[in-house]
Amino acid sequence: MEYDSQNLSEHKLSLAISVLSAGAQVGVAISYLFGGLLIAQAYEITKNPLPLFGQTEPWQFVFLASGIPGIFLAFLIFISPKEKKSVKIDKPQSESVYRFIRNNRNFFFYHFLGFGLLSVMVYGAAAWMPAYLIRTYELDIKTVGLVLAASAVPVGMCGVIFSGWWVDKNFTTGKKDAHFSYFSLIGIAVAIIGGLGFLFDFWIFIPVVCFGIIQFLQPFSGVAGASLQIVTPVAYRGRISSIFIMFYNTLGMVLGPSLVVAINDFFMNSNSLGTALAINYIVFGSGAAFLLWKGRKYAAAMGNR
Repeated sequence: MEYDSQNLSEHKLSLAISVLSAGAQVGVAISYLFGGLLIAQAYEITKNPLPLFGQTEPWQFVFLASGIPGIFLAFLIFISPKEKKSVKIDKPQSESVYRFIRNNRNFFFYHFLGFGLLSVMVYGAAAWMPAYLIRTYELDIKTVGLVLAASAVPVGMCGVIFSGWWVDKNFTTGKKDAHFSYFSLIGIAVAIIGGLGFLFDFWIFIPVVCFGIIQFLQPFSGVAGASLQIVTPVAYRGRISSIFIMFYNTLGMVLGPSLVVAINDFFMNSNSLGTALAINYIVFGSGAAFLLWKGRKYAAAMGNR
């Protein structure tokens, strides 16, 4: 994100980072598609010892097979464009990065927690959607992988790029709180669509279509990252972006899956997970919407500096 912010205008930043984030949607689709196939075949493949690795468990084979491509893809970093040497970093002398955050704590509070709740919602749904389809509609793992992959690409890719383009368009016209405003409305939309789609799931078409629509609406990382880059001094962008990425991923991965199953087991006492997923969308979608809507004035004030 810091590389993009140093080489692009702030009016094009949301789209640029969103295009970068679209790669994650490809990764999600590949994990759903090939993950389902790998899991389905793992038991057969691991009946005999593997070359170099010997006897492995099915889950070990899945991790090995899914991790190998990353070894080769890592070398792509060596052909990435270099930073512009003309970019000058003006390091403020009177503030540390922590003092900067403290002085602008209202903005960071609503930004981190607002997008953080969206992360909890996204991780919770992603973790339990496969189990939901298998338990409720008795789909096999291969079919589940195909359904979820189709919702990630091209739906998710188009969604993340659209959100970046739309926010940039509004930001260019002078709407300095565009990043917060857009996702506050998205939070409400997702709460309604997800709530209704998974509460009234008597036909598989309903939750699958609702999940696909949500996949288009929910990708927030590009817009959230651009919002930070715009308001943060160049010298602090890398550190603050790292803190944000760590925060929302940790919050999402720790709370998202755990809260969905806790709601299901302790309150719903159901095997289908549908009601728990609906509550996940309603609570965290509306919670994120409230925080981001309340934070608009701070985003606008920071954007006008």
